[in-house]
Amino acid sequence: MEGAEGLGVLGGVEGAVALGASSAAVGGAPDVGLIGGERFLGGQRAVGAEMDAEGGPKHRPKIKGLKYRTRAGKIEYVPWWGIIILVIIFVILVGFFIFAILNQGAPTSTILAIRDSYILVWGDDFQEGTAGLNKKYSCNITVDGQSLPFSLGSRRSSSARRGVITVSDRNQPTKRIDYPDLERWTLQQSSDQPVVYFSDELANCFIKNGLLHMNMLRRPVTIRQGNLIYNYNITSCRIISRVALQNGFFNFRLKLPRTATLKVSLLPYYNVAMNKIGSIYGKWAACGEIVILDYSPADSIWRGYLAFGGEYPEQVFYPADDCIAQLDKDQWQIIGLEWRNDKISWIYDSCIDNGGNIYGGKVLQSVSSDKWFSLVTNCNCDHELDWIENKNLNNLNERYNHGKQRNKIGCDKCQKIIPPPAPFDQLFHLVMELTTTTDRLILPDTSLIDWVKIYQHPEV
Repeated sequence: MEGAEGLGVLGGVEGAVALGASSAAVGGAPDVGLIGGERFLGGQRAVGAEMDAEGGPKHRPKIKGLKYRTRAGKIEYVPWWGIIILVIIFVILVGFFIFAILNQGAPTSTILAIRDSYILVWGDDFQEGTAGLNKKYSCNITVDGQSLPFSLGSRRSSSARRGVITVSDRNQPTKRIDYPDLERWTLQQSSDQPVVYFSDELANCFIKNGLLHMNMLRRPVTIRQGNLIYNYNITSCRIISRVALQNGFFNFRLKLPRTATLKVSLLPYYNVAMNKIGSIYGKWAACGEIVILDYSPADSIWRGYLAFGGEYPEQVFYPADDCIAQLDKDQWQIIGLEWRNDKISWIYDSCIDNGGNIYGGKVLQSVSSDKWFSLVTNCNCDHELDWIENKNLNNLNERYNHGKQRNKIGCDKCQKIIPPPAPFDQLFHLVMELTTTTDRLILPDTSLIDWVKIYQHPEV
């Protein structure tokens, strides 16, 4: 009864706690709990406890992160901020990997610094040309399945009149050949060389298998100019771009000849058809010339230089040591030239990447604009002045003081030196020619051009 009185005195929840305590004292487990700050008795919720819809406590403990078990069996957690950082790193790596796959093979600059972007403004890959109809060309060609001596422009067959001309080859099936695209190029007839005659015949210049063939042949030619008669034993090719450009990056892929000399240059013409070279600064070399490639198989040396100064014989060649590199005539070569107002550079094995920058290769030679000039002569004086053959760029007046020859070349009063960027501040045509200075060659000889590309800055 005393115990009952004690229970009655405590009463309510406190009595229940006391009962649980006494149960524990006698070895029994108290049937009392505490959840959410509320006391439970006998598994029943005490008055005032907060529960969720599932009968559990409303305020649950927070999840610490991604749970994992260690080798020792202990449970650890990776925090959420660490998981987020790992996901970001993974996305970046996947994006970089996809970018590398999509841009596989895209060249990057390895030697040349990134410069202003270039865009392609003119070029020719020689996949198609112009069928010849009116040019005289004697050879054995296939017409209507028969190999016959033929001259372009004759009326042997309708296919010939349409310009569908094919050439018989001993080791290959019959294939079509064309003139170069006459909307892009001019084939020049010229007898300005002592040994070789530049012909516009298909035999000397044609397109076949996606390549421009520049041929030097041993063929007798007689040229009449008024009362003068010129006899040549060698014919070759000089091809000139119809477009004229100023500044840019000029790029070529070509195969060199074995015995002849290949020359690729830039010249101003005031009449291409008549081979009239010159400009407002006068005739050659006052008008300027940029020699991109002058290759002779005799020493396999690639030479490049500038011609400027006065008209012949007052020309100046710079640099004096114009030997750029030795080239292998058995391999395809990529030759480039960058022409800027302040500098002209010869570049080997370089191209333009997708971003418009020069990549790869190497700059082998550069000439800054302070080295060139134009010497304009307008002299009607009746006098003679001395000049020297070796022009000194540092002191131009020395050419008048001492010399070995005497010519009417003008005087200080009527001879004017025009500073740079003259004469390389005007439009120039691209000229490619196969030439020689001797007739002791193993002919025929051929130079192949795979493509020509010219790039300029968008503002130009």
